[in-house]
Amino acid sequence: LGRRWFGDETWLPTLLVEINQTVQSGYIKDAVATLKYLAHDRRACRVILVLSDGNAVLGLDPDPARRNHLWMGDFSETEARARMDAAELLVGEDELRKAVLGVTTRPAELSSLCADLSAAPPNSSELIVRAFVEVKRAEAEIRVIDLLACDDSKTNKERGLHFRHLLEDMLKNGG
Repeated sequence: LGRRWFGDETWLPTLLVEINQTVQSGYIKDAVATLKYLAHDRRACRVILVLSDGNAVLGLDPDPARRNHLWMGDFSETEARARMDAAELLVGEDELRKAVLGVTTRPAELSSLCADLSAAPPNSSELIVRAFVEVKRAEAEIRVIDLLACDDSKTNKERGLHFRHLLEDMLKNGG
């Protein structure tokens, strides 16, 4: 607000709000309503809202006149390696890095893993990474199983069954 004191009435502070994946969707709507009140109705600030869950935006009321959506994708493998380098974690542990990059390049997941590793006791990196990889693989398997949960008698087309068997084989054999 210092610039306003010196006569720049157009200046507004920018409020950066990040809502992570664990927040219930009802809270997101309430937060957006509050932010709308501050930014639009009161003109007290500008707002940048970061939703860690890409699907959370689907629960918001459409308002293209006042809202711009910017989709941030996953890191490329090079960017993910740079993120791990910046955190100075898993340096020289190429096999562990390869295991991590085999299951995710999502910025939020890499940041979470980096935080877990930096807070962990020495010599526990391998255990933490292996557990992380197993959780990510289990999550992927559950999603694919949900995708494949269908009544075979209704979907007994040869192509569909080949696809199903291919995915099941990929899950069993790790890729």
